[in-house]
Amino acid sequence: MDTVGLVLLDPERGRLPLQSQPLARWQDGSLKWILLDFQARIPANAAKELLLENKVTRQENPSPQLMLNEQATELVIDSGAARFHVSTDILRPFSRVVVDGRELLSGQGSSVILTDQDGGKNQATVSSWEWEARGPLRATVKLTGIFLSEKKTEQLSFIARLSFFAGLSTCQIDLTLWNPRAAEHPGGLWDLGDSGSFFFDDFSLHLFPLVSKMKNIEYLVEGKHSQQQAEKADLQIYQDSSGGKNWQSRNHVNRNNEVKTSFRGYRVTVAGDRVIEGLRAEPCIRILGEDTCISGGVRYFWQNFPKALEADQNRITVRFFPDRFADLFELQGGERKTHTCLFDFGKKDLAELRGWLHAPLEVRSTPEWYAGSQAIPYLIPADRNREKELQKLIQPAIEGGKTFFDRREIIDEYGWRNFGDWYADHEAVGYKGPQPLVAHYNNQYDGIFGTTCQYLQGGDYRWYLLGDQLCRHVRDIDIYHTDRDKPEFNKGLLWHTEHYLPAETATHRCFSRRHAEARDLNCYGGGPAMSHNYAVGLLYHYYLTGETASKEAVLDLAEFIHNVIRSRTTLTYFLVELARKTRTALKGLLKGRAMVDFDKVYSMNGPGRGSGNSLSTLMTAYELTGDKKYLQAAEDVIQICIHPADDIDKMDMLDVENRWMYTVFLQALGKYLDITADDGAVQLWEYARDSLLHYGHWMLDNEYLYLDTPEKLEFPNETWAAQEIRKCNVLLYAAKYSAPKERQQFFDKAVFFYQGCLEQLQSYETRDLTRPITLLLQNCLMIQFFREHPGTAAATTMAPRDKKRPLFYNLRKSLLFRQFWHVIRTISPRDELEFIRWRMK
Repeated sequence: MDTVGLVLLDPERGRLPLQSQPLARWQDGSLKWILLDFQARIPANAAKELLLENKVTRQENPSPQLMLNEQATELVIDSGAARFHVSTDILRPFSRVVVDGRELLSGQGSSVILTDQDGGKNQATVSSWEWEARGPLRATVKLTGIFLSEKKTEQLSFIARLSFFAGLSTCQIDLTLWNPRAAEHPGGLWDLGDSGSFFFDDFSLHLFPLVSKMKNIEYLVEGKHSQQQAEKADLQIYQDSSGGKNWQSRNHVNRNNEVKTSFRGYRVTVAGDRVIEGLRAEPCIRILGEDTCISGGVRYFWQNFPKALEADQNRITVRFFPDRFADLFELQGGERKTHTCLFDFGKKDLAELRGWLHAPLEVRSTPEWYAGSQAIPYLIPADRNREKELQKLIQPAIEGGKTFFDRREIIDEYGWRNFGDWYADHEAVGYKGPQPLVAHYNNQYDGIFGTTCQYLQGGDYRWYLLGDQLCRHVRDIDIYHTDRDKPEFNKGLLWHTEHYLPAETATHRCFSRRHAEARDLNCYGGGPAMSHNYAVGLLYHYYLTGETASKEAVLDLAEFIHNVIRSRTTLTYFLVELARKTRTALKGLLKGRAMVDFDKVYSMNGPGRGSGNSLSTLMTAYELTGDKKYLQAAEDVIQICIHPADDIDKMDMLDVENRWMYTVFLQALGKYLDITADDGAVQLWEYARDSLLHYGHWMLDNEYLYLDTPEKLEFPNETWAAQEIRKCNVLLYAAKYSAPKERQQFFDKAVFFYQGCLEQLQSYETRDLTRPITLLLQNCLMIQFFREHPGTAAATTMAPRDKKRPLFYNLRKSLLFRQFWHVIRTISPRDELEFIRWRMK
């Protein structure tokens, strides 16, 4: 099936021009996810239903259509309303814009300038470009390159995505500033001021209008303000802080542990005179001449403070990082920041442009369609969700007086580095230090996935906003965007804020030297880890929006896992780890062990959090790409970490603090079974199924509610109650893949843990903290689905199992042997040398 027969119908206007692009297919080749581009216009606060049909024959699009022309050093995009000339040598971004035969830009047209801390002007040189979309209605070109100093030394990198639309004189620019260096992170501490950081004074985009007879400069600042005029004078709209009551929050400390915001909110000046001041600006500006009209603005202007929009007779400037701010900017090693701006070169109403920027149209299908497509496993429409008590526990994220939006105000979770992340308020329980505790959540338990599913289930746009804003933050700030560090750090997801401590100067990178009083720095520190790796939400964000940045983030996280596995399955690593574990074991005998054994919890030592999140991410990348290397790596993880004949009683699985995370792995194992159930080429499927059922049977006989034995827990709290839903999901997977005679007992035990989760959570006043809600968001779908479809069972076409036991079958029951056998089977001189080289550094 292809998309050539798709037709979009408007009941009032008839057939609409449509552009379509397949994003994913089912195993039989039929379409699973399709990206649709079309143009719609509806009044504010109104809704319209469009009908998508699939015709048998190819359907030609009605005009208008984009015309694209590739030349030696530039691209020419003719939308019908404007002709844009985009240089492929230097990021300007426009060398020319022509409307009705008139040149609208003078001289070089436009420029993008990075001003370093010494005042040097760095030019953006394009190193490569590609079309990410090239259709009749939308074309998106991706330009990548570097900023070169006046001495031609490499400074920062950039990614610019320019999108053009048929029949419109509008261009959307998504501009990413990126520091590809590695952070130094001495001792595993990731504070601001690191030698891998880049410091700069300003980063801005300038347009140079060609205005023969200047009439006016017009601007809108907030929705409550009417359109203003600057009467040809110099206009500046500057947002210095969030405008919230906690605008001087410790959340905004710099490398010197100082907060440098100067005043609350924004100020508008005309010819140097302050004419308006307020709290939160959402501005647009326009230069109007006799035959020239150019307007523009930045999405999430105040949220990503500091920001500035400026205009005079000769220029329009967007300052993404404005030089008026009272400090240098610091982009940490491996850190990015993306801003979205719009420019229009026609006589578009300024309020309309502001709406496109700050209140874009919401486009979605129905919950029934999303659920019926089965493209999102276990999704059911909200009106068929019987689990009302569960939903009541989730709903405070968007309703009431303590929504996740409201919680931003507590620590002022705004500014270019913070906006989109969730306040980790659960870390503040019992905190005795200066209030409020600043703590970031960094997408733990995949809040992007949970909020996206809630949106698809019920259509409440607030869920979409939470997930979308979090996704954009994670893509830029929380992923370590470098390939110049250790292989087991590159492209990984950085940890949330250290438990029960303020973020200090670690920002969103967990480990700070300022934690010295609370932690022993001799054994403290770290970096990206397999245990903190969540990609499913990013995958669905890509499918819902078509944004390739989300797709790239999935592949980065999978590449991180792939590299860690390569590193940790070298013979050198195996021997070093064996020696370390022996030493640790001897120390433990002499001193007594700590409550939490980090090897059990976070490593590849059997089913756990690190192995589980790694397996899930690898399968997500396989689902996205179909690349067998991810499937092979996933199956390596399975064979290393679990066996159908594991002696579970000897694995101390009821050591709750150290072993509870085995449920994370078993959930990922269930996901593996779901994805590969119809793939007859997968040899490990029955091994994985039998392993799942083996552990499932053990859970039937041995597992209990965590809080029934609080003495085994370091912090017996609401989180342990929420984690019970994981056991429920594991047992639902077991019910799905078990023999009919066993199915009911697995289902009954799953319900037992689900009911225990609800009852215990409801007994805590802290049930509405960020962590328990996020856990429920991540794990709520399966029980909702199985309650609606209680007889669900797997149907697989796998061949009968070969009863012949493989070589070393009994030895393979030993985790140590499985690890060693994998090392020997996959040994690579190159990997051995790379591991040694990095350790010598």
